[in-house]
Amino acid sequence: MGGAAGHIKHIWESDLSFSELKEFIVASLKGEIENITEKLDGQNLMVTYKNEKALIARSTKHLKNHAQDALDLPGLKLYFKNKSTPTNVKNAYIEALENFQYVFNKMDKKTLNIFEEGKVWMNIELLCEKTENVIPYGDSQLRIHHLRELDENGKVVRIINDESLDELILKIDVIQIKNSDKTFLIKKTNHVVIQHIHESNKIADKLIDEIEELKSDFNLTDSNNIEDYLEECFRKKIRRYLDDDELIDKLAKRWARNDKSTPINILLKDKSEPVNRFVRHNDKMINELKYNCLYPLIKIFSSLSVTILKNISGIASTNPNYSMVKIIEKVDNTINNISKEISNEEDIEKFKKKLSIISKNFKWFNDLGGNTSVVPLEGIVFQYKDNIYKLTGSFTSILRILSIYRYDNTK
Repeated sequence: MGGAAGHIKHIWESDLSFSELKEFIVASLKGEIENITEKLDGQNLMVTYKNEKALIARSTKHLKNHAQDALDLPGLKLYFKNKSTPTNVKNAYIEALENFQYVFNKMDKKTLNIFEEGKVWMNIELLCEKTENVIPYGDSQLRIHHLRELDENGKVVRIINDESLDELILKIDVIQIKNSDKTFLIKKTNHVVIQHIHESNKIADKLIDEIEELKSDFNLTDSNNIEDYLEECFRKKIRRYLDDDELIDKLAKRWARNDKSTPINILLKDKSEPVNRFVRHNDKMINELKYNCLYPLIKIFSSLSVTILKNISGIASTNPNYSMVKIIEKVDNTINNISKEISNEEDIEKFKKKLSIISKNFKWFNDLGGNTSVVPLEGIVFQYKDNIYKLTGSFTSILRILSIYRYDNTK
């Protein structure tokens, strides 16, 4: 989700065992995962109500002490005044908060007590053509995911997604019907349904066979988890260059589990210059190295995601076919732009970085079926083993391709 709400993990970022991963594949293809909602490709907002004002959080600081430092409308405008945030994004946030202030002004005090003077927040997705990322939704919308009760440190005490939220949404609907000239349509995030998937058992068997092959390659068992896999993957790669078992073991733990209990200077004490160069160079590239190790699992679960997302009903896009066509056009345009730069780019190193990002993510996109993997939604969010995860299909690879020109991420 990003913003003040925080990050939702992909399955390959979990601490699930291989046994649990296989169980998940079967359960998801049968539609047996819980609390499934559409993951929306917008901007995340956290909004509450306190002292008769709609308040917004742009960072975790604003969530603390029950919205003590949260931003009202004048405060939000001042917050954006000296920031380089694009004007269209600033305006969208301001208009969204104006919409909520308008709705709250029309609402009875008893209903507004749900916010407990800044203790309870709405977790919201802003969907707007002017701030569109990858998915075109058609209408400008404010989709409420759920309510969150927070402690004084801004940490989640409980998630509220019951009849009290439904009652709040119903009151908002009534106000909107009477006053339909506001910018955004405020609705609850859709609970979506995984429809029957043809040959789900056959698909599950194929993906599980791929997991079994990975386990075999690294001598792992069903009780091992993804960090165990990463550690063995690093150990195998490092052994190609070093023959120091103790150092290999420490580096594998450092890079797989982010175990930096031993400072790198101590780790490399009395080691040769070539070993120093090798370790320090790779230590700076840990995210890239980890991605390369994880890619077989990323591919397995992205492929699973594509299958599931093609069988989802109840999504937010008002014109799904149009959305898919526009997404494909965006990818094609980005690839064409990078091709034109081959003869025009003055900064060769910067161009190489762009090409590297495009190549890596276009491979991911193509491995999932290219244009045939495109669906008119970012993904789904769901509950599994008491944790919240997401499935996003080819969306993540598409987003990273498009971000080459939307945001300069080659610096």
